[in-house]
Amino acid sequence: MTGQRAGSIINVASTAGQVGYRHFAGYVAAKHGVVGLTKAVALDYAPMKVRVNAICPGSVRDDSAVEGRMLSEIARSLDVPVTEHEETFLQAQPMNALVEPEDIAEAALWLASDESRQVTGSVVTVDGGFTAR
Repeated sequence: MTGQRAGSIINVASTAGQVGYRHFAGYVAAKHGVVGLTKAVALDYAPMKVRVNAICPGSVRDDSAVEGRMLSEIARSLDVPVTEHEETFLQAQPMNALVEPEDIAEAALWLASDESRQVTGSVVTVDGGFTAR
């Protein structure tokens, strides 16, 4: 990428890279690290026209087609019945819907495209308004 003076690196963090969550200190620390790394590397590579950004997904609906089990695993760790985990997570969503895997893919496609050619060091949050509170 540096040789071509073009490119886009997309890191995947989490809303846990922007806010704290009880009982998940290690995960929160790691995701804050991804956000910080994104910003620092964006500055390092900006002169070479390599863009570096992060996507911070919120609660993404579990999808067995992509082996998604994140919400159900979080529910287990919080002692919430797995059969009720979606309903529990929906209560915290301002848009009254979980994020779909396709929503994250669309954000990544935009960051990878020339349409975002002046975007670097940014965090794109796809969380249905969760972190807006």
